Amino acid sequence: MLILVCGNIAVGKSTVARLIHNKIGGIILQTNEIRNKWYPNPSYSEEEIDHVYDLFFNEVKNSLKNKNVILDATFSSSKNINRALDIAKSMSKKYFVIEVLGPSDEQIKQRILERKEDINKTDFNQYLKVKDSFEPIIEPKIVIHNRGKLQDLERQIAELSF
Repeated sequence: MLILVCGNIAVGKSTVARLIHNKIGGIILQTNEIRNKWYPNPSYSEEEIDHVYDLFFNEVKNSLKNKNVILDATFSSSKNINRALDIAKSMSKKYFVIEVLGPSDEQIKQRILERKEDINKTDFNQYLKVKDSFEPIIEPKIVIHNRGKLQDLERQIAELSF
């Protein structure tokens, strides 16, 4: 099974991915891990983003053969969502798209400022840039609302059937 956890920067995608992992097992793949390995000082250029997603999807293909895979990535373009879903379809794997919606911009700004030794290297300006260019998710999706309370996220994940 393939699960895409999508949403803007700092909305709680990684937390949702971990909670899903705790429920179904498998592995979590993160674009941020790949980006940090290849680009220690990321520019977030289109070329860099395309390269990171190319590497990401190669890992997805290899991992999805024998385990559940949870993808933790912004997926701000429908192109990359479609690439992920095409992999699942070509391998006859069940898939789900989960969009995580976060709190207000001011709360997101605070979250970003509070990040310490985190694999995420984005700042609030990058959040605003992604927010402005985020393409609506057309695929059927599950929406998770993250207002900052872990118990609320845990309840929403517990109610999901995969």
